[in-house]
Amino acid sequence: MKVDAIVNTTSKDLQLNQGAVSAALLKVGGQALQDECKQNYPQGIGYGKVAVTSGYNLPCSYVCHGSLDQWRKDGSSIKILEKFIDGCLQEADSNGCRSIALPAMGTGKLGYPRDIVAKHMYTSVEQFASQNQSSNVTEVLAVDMICKYFTCFLKAFEDEEQNRQRSSGRQDRDYSQQPTGYQGRRGWYLNDADNTGVMKSDDSSDDEVTNAIEPRMRAFNPYDLIKKKVISNRDQEMPKTAPFRSPTSQDEDEYTRPRPSRRSEVLNRVDSDQRSKMEQAVAFMGQKRPIKRVESTPVHLNPAKVPVRKSKSQNAIKNWEKIKKPNYWLEDIEIELAMQLVKNNHPNIDGFQPVTVALAEGYKKPKGQFIQIINVSGQHWITLSNIRCPPYTVRVFDSWKRHLQGDTKRAIFAIVDRDSKGQVVVDLCQFQRQRNDADCGCFAAASMVAIANGLDPSKLIWDTNLLRSHYVQCLNQSQMTPFPLYQDSPPSMLPQKTFVLTVCPFCNQMFCEKDKQACKNCLNKK
Repeated sequence: MKVDAIVNTTSKDLQLNQGAVSAALLKVGGQALQDECKQNYPQGIGYGKVAVTSGYNLPCSYVCHGSLDQWRKDGSSIKILEKFIDGCLQEADSNGCRSIALPAMGTGKLGYPRDIVAKHMYTSVEQFASQNQSSNVTEVLAVDMICKYFTCFLKAFEDEEQNRQRSSGRQDRDYSQQPTGYQGRRGWYLNDADNTGVMKSDDSSDDEVTNAIEPRMRAFNPYDLIKKKVISNRDQEMPKTAPFRSPTSQDEDEYTRPRPSRRSEVLNRVDSDQRSKMEQAVAFMGQKRPIKRVESTPVHLNPAKVPVRKSKSQNAIKNWEKIKKPNYWLEDIEIELAMQLVKNNHPNIDGFQPVTVALAEGYKKPKGQFIQIINVSGQHWITLSNIRCPPYTVRVFDSWKRHLQGDTKRAIFAIVDRDSKGQVVVDLCQFQRQRNDADCGCFAAASMVAIANGLDPSKLIWDTNLLRSHYVQCLNQSQMTPFPLYQDSPPSMLPQKTFVLTVCPFCNQMFCEKDKQACKNCLNKK
């Protein structure tokens, strides 16, 4: 199964070899998964907190790690569980994930009752959907990643769904006589070949472990119920809950593809009429249809036996050499790739929003500390950051101009919090001047890498002769490292300037005149 994010529960010190799920993820994901946990969270995390790492060899982009306390009947354990689920969904949304897989959290050694976990998982995800209707997350799957407890956990979800249906006065037809593996109202799942559902032992082969993690991962989407409510109430008031989809036919082929030893198993499909009604219901809700996933190569532990498909970025390596040309102006694809590489190594820093998406839909307000490269008037790159800044303040690193253009002001107002007077302090920092009219992208990327690594770009002087070759080297290695510094006499530096950015109460236009109550045009009209 290929999803954007997988949730994992482990110990507070993030030792992934403790716990059945985390140990299975570690075995497939590789030691790099554990190394990133140690590097970014050396002190571990508290109960209910979320630690985000890359997916590495796992069939996902991100892994949300967390720790739960031992089960207690006083309600404290449930609060921690709900806090952790909401944190995982928030992290998945902020990282642009469309799908997330939630396991049967705490139902093993921690002693959480499966019916209670199912109930609160169901409620937490449904509340998140209703409160975040514009969320990137469009699919939430309850999964069993190690083929253990799945029958009981699925039964708990079924009971919870039936209880909610009874409360709404609806009755569903009986599926008890359908064959194992039937595609019904609860989404989809695969039956075991031996019908035992026993977790693989420690001496299992790598292929068996991979089989337990990927093709045999079984899940169902609780938001199928929400769709049916929409269908049954199409003539009534439009529901406010965002729709979540069951896997499409293309997804089913990817997720439920049997191994050679199980080719005789056939999964029944939802008939076309029912699928058509679901699609109409999603359109009726006024929501965007989720983009279908492109089928990718399954992840195996022995890559030598699997043909590796080259991504577009790998095919573009040969074109990165053009960056070395002195007059080449960096395009959005090179800037966005650099931001993504820095984001992968620094998941605790927000921002890094794709420039093309921001120009079309506007910038989203980041949570906490951020770094963001923006495009100004389609011809200039600059870097914004609030790291090491007082509240309601942002630092701007511009290698060319000493004033704020309209695009810069609009981006700052969209990204940075304002004080009680609606003002933002803009620190246009001292910065190295670019030597031509095409190096602004290199300086923006160099300042971004410096800030992420705890350095102050206003005190650094980079070697302009090595900026472009180093940029190409970083893209080839998929790792953004600090740019080389100047060794000889330093070039000219642009001076520091400070602005107070506010909005005119009369014309609603932004202006930078300090201690003024309105912009010049409105003051002249008075």
